[in-house]
Amino acid sequence: MSNFHWLFLGVCFLTALHDFLYFKIPNYLVLILMVLFVIKVAIFQGLSDLYFPLLVFAGFLTAGFALYSFKLFGAGDAKLLAATAMWAVELNLLAFVVFTALAGGILSILYLWLGKTFEATRVHAVNLLSKGLVAKFKGQKVEVTEPASGANRVVPYGVAIFVGAVVVIIQSGMR
Repeated sequence: MSNFHWLFLGVCFLTALHDFLYFKIPNYLVLILMVLFVIKVAIFQGLSDLYFPLLVFAGFLTAGFALYSFKLFGAGDAKLLAATAMWAVELNLLAFVVFTALAGGILSILYLWLGKTFEATRVHAVNLLSKGLVAKFKGQKVEVTEPASGANRVVPYGVAIFVGAVVVIIQSGMR
């Protein structure tokens, strides 16, 4: 596995962690994924090999925002899914979609079944971070999003997208 794949997984992990803790996916992390991909392709393949991944990106972004318009998906999730799909093109796009969907379905069921446990864990982690080095480094107070209940519960699909990315990298033989 190349250093770029390690960087990709690291940024995906940070994105999933941020989504779990704050229910937000920062645009700068999605942008880092996209820039890393372009640099990787430019170095190892040539810029002419960007056409199909960019087409896949546009397709996933369009589908993601369609889901967002029906409030089935977050805007950050749509952007992250599209950026991650660019990476999955060279590995196994179909497997990425299948494993991300499976992970998202399992995560949704777990959130419906164990919602209070997940919320308590998330709030506890955010409180620890807000009292720790992260808050001192940022110089600001971290706000905890109030947990939703029932059908309005928010699911951090960034976690599912990370799982799909990890599985595809592992099944691709970590090339």
